[in-house]
Parts: sequence; structure tokens; C-alpha cells
Amino acid sequence: MIDKIDIEEVKRYLFQKGFKLESIDPVLNKGVSSNVFILRFIDGTSHYLKISHDNSSDYLVQKFITDQLRAKGVSTPEITFVDRFSAFDGKHVLIIDKLQGDSGTPSQWNKQLEVIAEQLSIINGVDVSGFGNIRVEGKSLYGQYRYYKDYFLSKFETFVGLLSYQIGETTIFDKLKNKYKGLIDSSVELEVGRLVHADIPGHVYMDNNLYAGIIDFDDVHSTLPFYDIFESELFLSRKTFERFLEAWERLSLLEKYCKYRILSEILFLVEESYYSLLTFERLKRSDDLDTFTKMIARLERLSMN
Repeated sequence: MIDKIDIEEVKRYLFQKGFKLESIDPVLNKGVSSNVFILRFIDGTSHYLKISHDNSSDYLVQKFITDQLRAKGVSTPEITFVDRFSAFDGKHVLIIDKLQGDSGTPSQWNKQLEVIAEQLSIINGVDVSGFGNIRVEGKSLYGQYRYYKDYFLSKFETFVGLLSYQIGETTIFDKLKNKYKGLIDSSVELEVGRLVHADIPGHVYMDNNLYAGIIDFDDVHSTLPFYDIFESELFLSRKTFERFLEAWERLSLLEKYCKYRILSEILFLVEESYYSLLTFERLKRSDDLDTFTKMIARLERLSMN
């Protein structure tokens, strides 16, 4: 649960920072990692203010990345203000322009596949030295792990441990690790990852059925460039996804990563299995249980000799 921040405290903060506020309203049910408010300034502009849940969300890194992406032609709102403020226990604060439109539906994606694929290929084309959470040094991006092998094993073992605790089963995961041991070991050659949004389906915005932009880079990190594609597969119909995949692959430079695509898929499925099961246990939605069942079935197929 997020520690809710008092709106009067936010007003005082904005006044101290020199912002001329007309109104402020909390935004409900928007994400799990931030307090979010809609701001309307006296100049008539609207913006979102986000206050991170803890100190792990580095909005300075997010601003650097989105500035880079905007310069490359990605339509994403500009982050106009970033700060750390002691009144919020050192949590990060950002103000970002409000993008016109709303989250696109699968049918809206179907009519805008080429432009979405082109925009996503730009994001997934940004090189990062290393893998995992990103830091900025000078004008370069670095991941917390130097080699993909170390990143893969750390993530795989973490989520397998969590899943094993939940379902009391390890056989499938042992089979996967043994079957792909050679490929995992050889992935030590990969030292350069790619940027991924990591929460793409709900954050492609449409306005009047036309692509408007991509929002919310809170989960951005470095891995192999297939992560956003795997997420899109869960969101789109089979026929639409195949068209989307073809367009994205045509626009993306993937040669050095194709050999390891199966490892990226395994990591995605293990992570998605855990989070769908966790969400089902919390909200009791049948869709989440269905997703968990499908993810485990895919993992079982991949583990078979």
C-alpha cells in the first residue's frame, strides 16, 4: 500500500517552489508506485505531479531517458520538474506534462500498428551498458549487471524462489535451467542491453483513435529488447499481434539478441506468472488466474526435451 500524502502538504510544497496553482486533485487508481495528482496552473496548462512511494524510484534517471527519447522522435510527455524534498521523506517528485487522450484499446492499436511499432522500436533500440536498473553517468546509461548471464540468473532465481514458495513446485524450473544451461552460460558475451518500457500495453495513449504517445516510464530498465513485445502479445489478439510483431521486427536491429530470445521469454513468463498469481490472491479476478495458468503452461512446453 502507498502511504497517502496529504493534499494540503502538496499545495504548500508547490507554493514554496513558486508554482502558481489554480487547482489540484488526486488521481485515483493510477499505478502502485506513486502518489499522483492532476495540477492545473493559472496559465491554463495541466500537468501530473507524482511523488514516489520510496527512494528507489529515481525520477532524475527517468527524465534523462525521456529527454533522450523525445529527441529521437518518441512522442512522450516532457518531464518539466524533478526534485527530492525532505517534507516527503526524501521521496522523488516530478511534474510531467499531461498527454491528451486515454489508454488505447486493442482495436485502436489494430488501426495504428505501424506507428506504435515504429515508436516502440526507437525505445527498444537504445543501447545500455549492462542490464537491470539504470543509472546515468555523464551522458551514458549503465545497468546494475555487467553481463546478461548475471542479470538472468538473479531475476530467474528470485522469481522462481517466490513462485516455489507460492505453489510448492520446483521441477519445472529445474528442468528449464538444466535444458538451457549452455545458452545461459554463453550469454555472458552480452554486455549491452536495450531499453524497455516494461509496462507498455496500458500506456500507449490514443486521441480520437489516433496514436498520441507513450506515457509512464516508471518501470524502464535494460534487458533484451523483446520484453515489451511479450507484454503486447498478452494484450492483442493473435492476428493483430502477428502483424505488430512483423512491423516491430522489420524496424528493429535484433541480430545479436535473436540467439537469446528464448531466455528473455523464460524470464518474462516466470515474472508474469508470479505477478498474475499475486494479483489473483489479492483481488480474486479470474483473468489473473487464467494468465497464471497460461504462463505456467508455456513454461512447461519450453522445459520439455
